[in-house]
Amino acid sequence: MARRATAKKTRPTKRAPRLPAGADALFALPLPEFVAARTALEKRLRKSGKVAAAADVKALAKPSLSAWLVNQLWRVARADFDNLFETRDALQRASRAGDSRALREAGRVQSTTIARLRTRASAIAHEAKPDGGGANLALLTRVTTSLRALAAKGGFAPSPAGALTADVDASGFDAFSEMAGAPFPRSKKARAPEPNLEAAPVYVANDVREVRPAKKRAPKSAAKRLAAAARERAKARAVAAKARDEARAAASKKRLETELAAAERALDAASRRVHALQARLQSLA
Repeated sequence: MARRATAKKTRPTKRAPRLPAGADALFALPLPEFVAARTALEKRLRKSGKVAAAADVKALAKPSLSAWLVNQLWRVARADFDNLFETRDALQRASRAGDSRALREAGRVQSTTIARLRTRASAIAHEAKPDGGGANLALLTRVTTSLRALAAKGGFAPSPAGALTADVDASGFDAFSEMAGAPFPRSKKARAPEPNLEAAPVYVANDVREVRPAKKRAPKSAAKRLAAAARERAKARAVAAKARDEARAAASKKRLETELAAAERALDAASRRVHALQARLQSLA
């Protein structure tokens, strides 16, 4: 009897809505320029007869600073976002297969990726406001929350990719509950039980509160995971501190270079003045 062919199941792709023509560039601009550029684009579209597109552009809200930072990260660190979305699938596969090792590895990759993106967000904020008024703990916490929510959802939908106007709703974390639905397989042989998936930590940099302790069956394992998460947090803090120092040093270097260029121009002008006066003196001798 011939076997029936089975179609391979593929993960449906979440498609985010598209922006009106030319609107994507608005979200790449420095935040203070957003409103003026949006108004100019709306007028151009309306003048060319694209009334519906002009109305859509006019309705676009100016992003919050934290949302703007996530949008910039999307543009400069696309590989990290791809990695972040892929780890969601890896976490789900590990959950369904009951593979605790793969679950921990996918969590480690996710934690490292979010920490790296947070560090880049800090650097971008300092570049936008080199006077030191850019990044702060509350701002970076909102950025991290959005990154975690995007990772849980596996994409930007229902917002267009790289065009957030506000922080991503924390309800996106519910996607992780999908992984808790499949129990770990149990062997008939007498052996120590595998840890329950509900006790597994959600690996998130700089937020040890998300690490939930294991149940009474595996207290040592929970303590180890807690210690590992604390080490991850310490590493992420060190990386963030280094990024802040580098950003400040870069800002200082830029100011010195500007002052040096101005001094060189002044010296050049003074030299030309001296040469001109010397020439006049020689002509009078």
